[in-house]
Amino acid sequence: MDNAVYQIKDWHKNFETERTATFKRRQQIDFSTDINDMILIWLLNEHENGPIHFAIWILLCEWYASTSPPRQGWITHNGKESGTPLTAKDLAIIIHMPENWVKEAFDRLSQPPINWITVERSRGTEYEQSMSSDNVASPTPSYPIPPNSIPPKEETLTAYEQKIETYFNTKIDNGIIKAWREAHTTIDVQAEILKAKAWLYANQDRKQYSRFGRFLANWMNNAANPPSWMQPKKSVMEMLEKIENEPKTTN
Repeated sequence: MDNAVYQIKDWHKNFETERTATFKRRQQIDFSTDINDMILIWLLNEHENGPIHFAIWILLCEWYASTSPPRQGWITHNGKESGTPLTAKDLAIIIHMPENWVKEAFDRLSQPPINWITVERSRGTEYEQSMSSDNVASPTPSYPIPPNSIPPKEETLTAYEQKIETYFNTKIDNGIIKAWREAHTTIDVQAEILKAKAWLYANQDRKQYSRFGRFLANWMNNAANPPSWMQPKKSVMEMLEKIENEPKTTN
């Protein structure tokens, strides 16, 4: 699934109302209560991991409902068509499920007779080139971060967004990047710069920074030495294995 751009089919029709479509981030989402739906029965019963695939579908929709509007079902870092496509590894981190389960679920959810997810296109050449230029790694999050990305170039930038662009385009030179690489040898500095910039865009409604230098220094420190709340939660499989391996006590 990592070479495709996916979209949740008919998101607005199935999961939004005129009122919820205006919410910046939804706290809950409604699903059909028809447990006799033939597609649902097929999903659950035609594969040994069917219930897991259904759980991944629920978690995917819950995550997507928390992205900012307009929500059109795009499975990208900012939930928009213009965003960076999310890979199976990205989604595994976000919804706390094993990567192989996510891949398996997407294979089924995007094919007949289910078709709850559509494959819109493969990653474009421009995107692939931008990710490979100057050895910049794909910005795969190492821990759950808010779905985010930079708005399309054709959109008018706000005053704050102009400040972000000015700083990142004029203040971050090779000397600073070299210093960060020497100080933080365990992280991909270029990728972290992209993540930090995307985070500033996505969270400007909650907080706007004026000292981008301090923000980036803290970002690099956290990326290299993430505090406990930034570290990925254990997957369901890991927790089950831990329980399985715990010594049994006898009375």
